[in-house]
Amino acid sequence: MTNTKKVTLSILMSTYNDALYLEVAVNSIIKQNFENWELLICDDGSTDKTKSILKKYEEHSKISVFYNPVNKGKSDTINQLLERSNGTYVSVHDADDWSECNRFEMQVNFLESTDYQMCGCDFYRHTPNGTKTVRMPRVYEDIRVKLPAMSQFHGPTLVFRRDIINEVGGLFREFTWGEDIDFTSRVVEKYPATNIPFSLYHYRIHGKSLTNDLSRLKASRFINNKLREILHEQRKVSGSDMLMEERKQEFESLRESLIQEIRLNPSELYWDFSQRLLDLDLYKEALKSAYRAFQEEISYKNLKNLIFMLLKNINKWVKSTQRKK
Repeated sequence: MTNTKKVTLSILMSTYNDALYLEVAVNSIIKQNFENWELLICDDGSTDKTKSILKKYEEHSKISVFYNPVNKGKSDTINQLLERSNGTYVSVHDADDWSECNRFEMQVNFLESTDYQMCGCDFYRHTPNGTKTVRMPRVYEDIRVKLPAMSQFHGPTLVFRRDIINEVGGLFREFTWGEDIDFTSRVVEKYPATNIPFSLYHYRIHGKSLTNDLSRLKASRFINNKLREILHEQRKVSGSDMLMEERKQEFESLRESLIQEIRLNPSELYWDFSQRLLDLDLYKEALKSAYRAFQEEISYKNLKNLIFMLLKNINKWVKSTQRKK
């Protein structure tokens, strides 16, 4: 169980059927150079061997393990862990990724020595096509302008001060995807934040990842960008939004209307998904999604995107052939 004394950093982890990767994630935290941490893990109704793996850590002095009887989703689970945590700083770590051993030492030291209230970092992205270093934006003014339309942080790389959570309306809210973008948007509207120029996190893209599974494409994932922008505009006008004001029924009605709107034109779903897959260097999957968009709606926009994705794949094939020679 977690020590009762005040800790400096609380690491929150929700896991659902991550048995193949969970030990790597947990052990990367145990091996941290930074010593003053607590890890709170909750199994969110897994049906694989996740529970048996977590049993190994139940007696660890810095780890607290919890079990949801049914799947509640990441947002609810993380918020539940937040209430049980004690740290001055907070980080949400994915259960299928891992961190460099000096990660939290560097991020906490950075926050302690500056006026920044939140920081992410560069990271390594591991896909079936190899590993790529992803450089994240640094300049706070630019980050503030681009959010929430464009993600400026990789959620699991974040470390932030606990004190700011209630000031921005809570941690994770009513989003089925991109809850970290909503949170960082609210933070940067009030507080300075940045990404430090060190690659300290390993992001794994695999078959289970939502972002790597075309069969799990859902309209609800793609209307969240519009929802975040609407809430952002509300905060610009009045300093709060409908979720801060607990107008959840109004929010759900808005969400449903946007879902119905985008379902009338599913090509938009596949177009957006092709862009995301390309960002992840999943070229073949991006081409497939672009082709689906063109099938749904024959338009100049979709044709242009299809040709672009085709050229990307051809260019990748040529480079791969040249390397083999």
